[in-house]
Amino acid sequence: MVALLIVKEAGDLCRNAFDYLLDSKLTDTEEAKIIAVIEKHGDKFKGFHKLKTRKSGNMRHIDFHITVDPYTTALELHEITGCLKKAMWEEFQNTRVNIHVDPVGEEDQ
Repeated sequence: MVALLIVKEAGDLCRNAFDYLLDSKLTDTEEAKIIAVIEKHGDKFKGFHKLKTRKSGNMRHIDFHITVDPYTTALELHEITGCLKKAMWEEFQNTRVNIHVDPVGEEDQ
């Protein structure tokens, strides 16, 4: 019985160690928070899609596309993506955010 408990603990320790070393998707709770942050700033763009998340070590990686009016200026796009990245950093520390910008109509490709 003691040997089985030792084997079980060893398995749990190995699984926890490998989970930290291998990339994995963020939890559903974290993804829901990400979507809430994006939607909170939804007045600045038309929509979002292709949300991808992963955790690598202690870093979170968030990647998504936003759709904007095709005539949005580069300065406006810079402000929109900067605002979204800042909001993500306030919610999640140790996070790298990548935002791809698509003009309206491009999201279906």
